[in-house]
Amino acid sequence: MQVVASRDRPALAETYEIAGRLLLVDTPSATISAATERVLSMLRLSRKGADTTVLPDAVLTLTSAKFDLPSTVEISAVTDEAVYYQDGDSYFVRLGGSVISADLSATVKASLAEDLDCQSLLFGRVLSHGLATALRRAGAFELHCAAVIEPETNAAVLIVGPSGSGKSTMALHLAACGWSFSTDDVVLLTAANELVEAHGLREFFALTTDTILHSGLSELGPLMDGPVIDSALKVRLHPQDIFFSKMVEKCVPDVLVFPQQTGQSRSRVQPLKQSDAMKRLLRMCPGAAVDRPVAAQFLRVLELLTRQCKAFDLLAGTDLLGDPKYTAAFLASVVVQEQAT
Repeated sequence: MQVVASRDRPALAETYEIAGRLLLVDTPSATISAATERVLSMLRLSRKGADTTVLPDAVLTLTSAKFDLPSTVEISAVTDEAVYYQDGDSYFVRLGGSVISADLSATVKASLAEDLDCQSLLFGRVLSHGLATALRRAGAFELHCAAVIEPETNAAVLIVGPSGSGKSTMALHLAACGWSFSTDDVVLLTAANELVEAHGLREFFALTTDTILHSGLSELGPLMDGPVIDSALKVRLHPQDIFFSKMVEKCVPDVLVFPQQTGQSRSRVQPLKQSDAMKRLLRMCPGAAVDRPVAAQFLRVLELLTRQCKAFDLLAGTDLLGDPKYTAAFLASVVVQEQAT
């Protein structure tokens, strides 16, 4: 999907590249532009400037103009932070007084509430929803997971789960033991020639103080005195600066891991059929259901991912808590065995 580039782009338009896609971000004022750049600088978007000769794959337009939802919209989903609507081939997300609107085209609009503080957590959430909606139209689909690479087999593992599932802690333990990594939080999935790639979205790990305290990693002690991400009260960590691990921009997934905390003493794994892996992915990808204009493409990428990867549930016990070496050895044994079959 491609949009026509205008030769009269606003002065506050910037082009970014991520996951092999070009995204044009247009902002209405210097204040909003600076706030947008602050949020996007935390992600792996490479700034390309406002080169009018480049055709973007998608456009995200931020505007201060009030947006009224059509009277014909239907609510498709409600979460703690957003309400999702449908109206034919149109898709809307309301966060407070701000609205993301999109359709079958590659242009997405984020209408910001008049009283929205550009330094607030809510602004970051609005921008994140707008970014994800635009990138879907460029063929890059978000999945909440950590992405790591087992050093013996070079198998790429996606640890898929919501906040609190242990994926960041597990990714931290593996990075500390020399596993390469792409992210602890979100990847963008792209597909070409039936092959799915996973691109890390954020530039760093974002860890709660509780995760650090219970990590079993003495190297992380100084982080407790470091700066936090204001909006999330989490500490930033670039694992490659502390451990003998390597950050990679992207990987080709081989294994899907779905962790569940059991509270039992010992961990175990349970292989999954492709259909069961797909069900678990759909629970982690609400955009595949609520963003109907691109739902078919999103589902296609997830289907390819389940064909490409072996998958299993990780029923995580207390033996994986605070012991990075044991965690790495346990998961490595599973990955090596899976790759051998």
